[in-house]
Amino acid sequence: MKYLPIILLSILNWFVANIWIVAAVNTQSSSLSSSSNSSSSSSLSSKCSSSVLEAYDHDMAKLMTIGQRIWPESYQDSKKFCIESRRLHDKINQYKNRCSIGTAKQFTSVIIYSIQRAHKTYCPKQANKKVINFFKAQSCTNRVMNQTTKCLNHYIDQLQAIIRAPIVKQIPHVCCQYFEMLKCFDKEYEKIPNCSESAEIFNNFVRQIFDDIVNLSCQDYNESTDRCEHLGQPPSLLLTKKKHFKSFILPLIDIWNQVDGQK
Repeated sequence: MKYLPIILLSILNWFVANIWIVAAVNTQSSSLSSSSNSSSSSSLSSKCSSSVLEAYDHDMAKLMTIGQRIWPESYQDSKKFCIESRRLHDKINQYKNRCSIGTAKQFTSVIIYSIQRAHKTYCPKQANKKVINFFKAQSCTNRVMNQTTKCLNHYIDQLQAIIRAPIVKQIPHVCCQYFEMLKCFDKEYEKIPNCSESAEIFNNFVRQIFDDIVNLSCQDYNESTDRCEHLGQPPSLLLTKKKHFKSFILPLIDIWNQVDGQK
């Protein structure tokens, strides 16, 4: 099992390389984007009913924790948190196998593994001074929860708008808006005094979840280049008439299915 993430990353690297090659060749008109959008959405809904997708979205949001659960502030609190996390992890794996195919399924596997890895820090086997201080720092994260939730929700809304962008720009927009979300998190923590340690812990948690996917799919659209500055804005949120999702997973699956469909 310890080689699973390495194998997955190798497979996904091949997938991403092919997706970008095809996307560069197949720049699509807005009418084709709309058609592909309907196709990808119907592909997702044909695998699972709306009630199952709603449960998938709800449980992924809880597993992600931001805005959905109180972060444990003591070793004792962490026990209940970790039991629920393991239960949610098992359910998410079932949803993934039932509702996802192709690249979306492979990418979701990486995200699920990354979340499980990120949660290990919150599920220590025993309490020591380092662990106790770690959990004490979570009080700041709970205090800023409403604000960080708004940052995440804005990113989720952006994902729903991005699916209306030309195929070739969808993955770059996903990446660039992710970096905007990180900036939003940082700004909110800066407003709370004496919370720099909590901000670092929270930032590491988020990056542990997303960095593998970012490294696989974003290529030059990263924090060390100016590609995002030259990409332009994603489609307007005002024109996005869709329900608000609680997690990022279903909008991302829609985008992956749409890009995958162009191969």
